[in-house]
Amino acid sequence: MLKINADNNDKLGGEVIERPVTFSEVNATFYHVIGIDPNTSTA
Repeated sequence: MLKINADNNDKLGGEVIERPVTFSEVNATFYHVIGIDPNTSTA
């Protein structure tokens, strides 16, 4: 389950203050979930 901590966002919740996630991290997670090793694949 996703837990959202309001203390990690700006006042309106639009920008992450602590530990923003990059596109590369999202992409690596997606590859991992579908069974592709993100460290050995090329895009």
